[in-house]
Amino acid sequence: MTVTDIIILVCMVVGAGIGFKKGLVWQVITIAGLILGFLVAKYLYVYVAEKYISPVTNSFTVAQIIAFAGIWIFIPLVFSLVGLLLTKAVDVVSLGCFNRLLGAALGVVKYMFFIGVVIYVLDYFDTRNQVISREKKEASLFYYPLKAFAGKVFPVIIGLKEKDIRKQKDDESTTNRRA
Repeated sequence: MTVTDIIILVCMVVGAGIGFKKGLVWQVITIAGLILGFLVAKYLYVYVAEKYISPVTNSFTVAQIIAFAGIWIFIPLVFSLVGLLLTKAVDVVSLGCFNRLLGAALGVVKYMFFIGVVIYVLDYFDTRNQVISREKKEASLFYYPLKAFAGKVFPVIIGLKEKDIRKQKDDESTTNRRA
């Protein structure tokens, strides 16, 4: 086991601890909020930038970045508030222990994904293996499996948009043929 593995394990234990503390309901709601926030931000950031942010800034690019980040932060915050309320309701019904144990498990999975994303970004920018050497990456038990785990989730999110674009193009071509 390498130092990289120990760091990854510590992060997963932190994820389990946070998941245990917050519970399954909160974990599911916040994950849904992050995913939905990302998808909504992908579709609405240009509109929000044009309508609300452009009058405040001179750069449309900055307006788009602010709009995307704002949407992606706002939606998960709203979901987190809903999650806290639902968690309180679950605690009242005396399902707190069950909620916390499953929350710990989901917390580990969530942190595995986040670590995988960090690994993806690290590999993208560190093509010469200067931050973490190739030997250390290959010696690590978790490095490549977590990268693969995150790599399986990204295409699902990106694929949603591609399917929508294909469907929209098909709808447009069908409409154009009729005209």
